[in-house]
Amino acid sequence: MEKEINEYFKQLVSDGVFPGACYCFFYNGKIIKGCVGNRALKPKIEINTIDTIYDLASLTKLIVTNVLIEKMLNEHLLSVYDYVQMYLKEFPFNNVKIIHLLTHTSGLNALYDKNNLHSKEELITNLKLDSMPGYDINYRDTNYILLGFIIENIYHDTLDNLSRKYIFRPLKMTNTSYLPTFKSLIAPTEGCLRGIVHDEKARFLNGVAGHAGLFGTIDDLINFTTCILNNGKVNGKQVIETSIINNWFIPRVMGFNQNKRSFGWLIGSSVSDTKDIASNQSIYHTGFTGNIMFIDRKQKYAMLLLSNRIHPNRQNDLLVKRRKDIIKTCYNIIKRGE
Repeated sequence: MEKEINEYFKQLVSDGVFPGACYCFFYNGKIIKGCVGNRALKPKIEINTIDTIYDLASLTKLIVTNVLIEKMLNEHLLSVYDYVQMYLKEFPFNNVKIIHLLTHTSGLNALYDKNNLHSKEELITNLKLDSMPGYDINYRDTNYILLGFIIENIYHDTLDNLSRKYIFRPLKMTNTSYLPTFKSLIAPTEGCLRGIVHDEKARFLNGVAGHAGLFGTIDDLINFTTCILNNGKVNGKQVIETSIINNWFIPRVMGFNQNKRSFGWLIGSSVSDTKDIASNQSIYHTGFTGNIMFIDRKQKYAMLLLSNRIHPNRQNDLLVKRRKDIIKTCYNIIKRGE
């Protein structure tokens, strides 16, 4: 089974789906992991290794912002039914709540004028609504950018400091951070961008944001996923409250396309990419740079994929086009080998 999985990922590299990738699968209490392909193609070819650090893109929303917001909910520092204006005075709308941001139902526009913005305050005040809050699910980075601002305002500290203190150290995620320094181990993204977040909005916010900016390794994501599958425990110690983990598996909203969302996550059984293999206790998310997290706690199964599919350019959309087939093929290989 391990050899078959590895050969399959090598074929994906040959097909040009991504230059290289690190992957991991959880099944029956076991873990298999591996890496294939190249870390970089330009300016020179570099062979991939299991300790390659990838731009985690939107997985930042789940690993940092979602955890910290729910920690604050548990500490009664805020409520999901609080209005955003309670915490961001410059926010221009009085009908958007925290729960709208968490479930991507705020109706906020995705666009911002990067050429005419000079501060995060201007970013907030220039926001527009595309639809009424609660009307439909529209996935927007804006929602988690605002959640990041709210976290920093309440804790009076930065997301990078808070994530280190409350998430990375307790989970021993030693190679996960904003603003990484080990450039030689980092997989480049578009062009030869290396160690600098790919997302332009996160770059505007100096690399530390609620929606993107995080870099990490497959081993660190294994630690995070293990914690989820163990209901928040690591080596018997409660690191993330079970109630927080449970919230991620509870559908909160359903969009017009029938996709369901919990706080932060897509519900796996409702999404085209995963519904053919998912139980009703599964969660799913992707990252623009080429990342996948699928966790099914009923089946005790998980798939993690880190890649830099947008290197050397973002025109490569093969992973997006083939994602459903890749997820299903891997699942079938694992199930045959059990």
